Amino acid sequence: MCRSILPSSHVEQVKTEQVKTSPMRECLMSGLLFLPVTVLVFELSLFFAPDYLFLFEPFTKYFAGELAVGSFPWWNPYTGLGRPFFSDVHTGLHYPPTYLLLVPFAGVHLIVWLHCAFGAMGMKRLCVSLGAASGWAWLAGFSFVFSGFLCGRLFAGQLFVVFGFLYLPWILKEVLELDTNWTRPRIIRLAVLMALQFLTGHPQVFWLSNVGIWTLLLLLVILDGRDANRSTQLRRVGQLASATVVAVGLACFSWLPFLDLVAHSNRTEPTIESASFLAFQWNYLTGLFAGTSVPPMESNAFTGAVWVLSGLFGLFAVKDKRLRALFAVALLALAFSLGQSSPVFRAAFHLAPGADGFRIPARALIWATLALIILGAVAMTTLQQRVGEKKGRGALLIFAVLFLIELGVMLPKWKSEYTRNARVDYLFANQFKEWTKDLNLESPTNTPPRCNLSLGILPANWAAELRLCHVNGDTPLFLGRPWRYLHASRGIQPDPRINTSLNPKVVQSDPLKIPYVTVNVGVQGDGSHSAIVVETNPVPRAWFSVSVHRSSEESESLAAMTGGFPAHVMTLVEQDPTTSIPMGIPVPIQPLDIQWFESSRLLIDVHAPQAGFLVLNEAWFPGWKARVGRKVIDAQPVNHWMRGFELPAGEHRIEVYFRPRFLSFGCFVSLATLMGLFVWSRKVQPKDVEKKPADV
Repeated sequence: MCRSILPSSHVEQVKTEQVKTSPMRECLMSGLLFLPVTVLVFELSLFFAPDYLFLFEPFTKYFAGELAVGSFPWWNPYTGLGRPFFSDVHTGLHYPPTYLLLVPFAGVHLIVWLHCAFGAMGMKRLCVSLGAASGWAWLAGFSFVFSGFLCGRLFAGQLFVVFGFLYLPWILKEVLELDTNWTRPRIIRLAVLMALQFLTGHPQVFWLSNVGIWTLLLLLVILDGRDANRSTQLRRVGQLASATVVAVGLACFSWLPFLDLVAHSNRTEPTIESASFLAFQWNYLTGLFAGTSVPPMESNAFTGAVWVLSGLFGLFAVKDKRLRALFAVALLALAFSLGQSSPVFRAAFHLAPGADGFRIPARALIWATLALIILGAVAMTTLQQRVGEKKGRGALLIFAVLFLIELGVMLPKWKSEYTRNARVDYLFANQFKEWTKDLNLESPTNTPPRCNLSLGILPANWAAELRLCHVNGDTPLFLGRPWRYLHASRGIQPDPRINTSLNPKVVQSDPLKIPYVTVNVGVQGDGSHSAIVVETNPVPRAWFSVSVHRSSEESESLAAMTGGFPAHVMTLVEQDPTTSIPMGIPVPIQPLDIQWFESSRLLIDVHAPQAGFLVLNEAWFPGWKARVGRKVIDAQPVNHWMRGFELPAGEHRIEVYFRPRFLSFGCFVSLATLMGLFVWSRKVQPKDVEKKPADV
């Protein structure tokens, strides 16, 4: 059994307080508290936060713009030679509150305000359930939201990372209160919270949260020892496993197509060095409490000296196994955050599923912040009971003032370090769009021109709004084949520190001359003087080829294409043609015009004197199909990275379109899980009714 040095009278007081506090009152208190705070703290800073400015604002604008013209953006042809769009969970479009960002100006503050209030209320409930008084619990909720880990990331624009972690107190509360009996309402709540956390769009957040709560539960099983029989322990483990399975089923429509993207991304061969990128450092440890030290953004673990000291005091003053286990999880998370210098990280990299697929292990620091604040709230409640109610309120006020002073010192530093005024870049990008119009780069057949520019001139994700195709990208997952080809064709190794965009050297060396990549415009210069350069005879965006050469695998086709393969007279394929097509006979390609170009759909007229391949100078990805009459043909990779379709002889009006693989099956599983969950929730038996007043 878990023991505490809290007086029994205080425990009864906490229970009574839980019964009297209604959810509506808590929502109102949390909302009123954070409405002015979020507006005052963040002002216009969120609009200049890098990740919001270069990722989420362009994503939502692109989505809204495509819907406005009657096209659904399954695909994004404007970034990195093309990539899936709606299949990518990083866009956040699978998470319902994301659509608040479509509200002009107020949307970003509205979504941040709602999540801050939600996270603070969850932290308050978690602290109360662990023995903290209401006042200290509310202060803990406020401090958690405005810790360096979360508040700093909001200034950096990592909105969905923050939103995902704000679910953690709610999830942790449900896990800690798993009963010995199977309580359906609690399992359902836990599953829904876990599913929503995944849908916030950052799988690493979901992974870190789940690894943490499973470690916590297993530690509690070990600490229980003889105090609980094995069947009781297994019931708790079984309930968490059931909730996890249900959550996975609810989010299946999101993660199943996303796994297809991961499998064809540039992260298919992770190394411990890349996974350890932006790890925590021991010399940043003082940043937990020292307001004068601001470590790099990804290592910002500021919690506040008052919380760190009170949390360490609580570790020794409060004899609660749940809190001890939580602190142990925090220590393991701290060790993991150190990256490859830590044996805990190395063991996880080789043994824990998924650990090798993420970077920035410093994000595990959320557990340290969470544990210290919870321990501090419970410890200060203990002192309040010893010194009396009146003195306790004074201590709460002094504690709050000290934390606000610390926070006031840190906020200006985070704001100046993490935000930037990139609107000047945006104005330049719009001017660049006007220049491209003057240069008559717009295709009469609606095909947008492709540019090869540094991200400082034109951020990759802004290209979609300007209707320019960008050779480069700036997304968490770059498609693997274009990534490897663009680097290898220049003889340049990818930068191991950066896998979201190309090595800058790819752009610096003659931007128009990337072998067999259509480039219409670029910027060339020596740094002090630059000029726009235009390719007057670019590689066609589409052509028809009647001669092929067979390679055995992707690596062989990459070596051939970067070794001088003549793709202008034959097509390099990786599987045998189903029709009789000449092999290895040089025949010049037939350029084609794209009659209609949409984000996920193209129309092309092809005159095929004999069977051959329709080749598009666009990135291949499973899910692209071509409709030829009543026949549907799957795309296949040709010339290593391009999109190809094997066509019979004849005159064809071909519709090329993209639909994510596994989406239909994923939607079916999610819908079936939701319906099953609804039916299961309606069959509540007497033993399922939770008897604790606090939970009622």
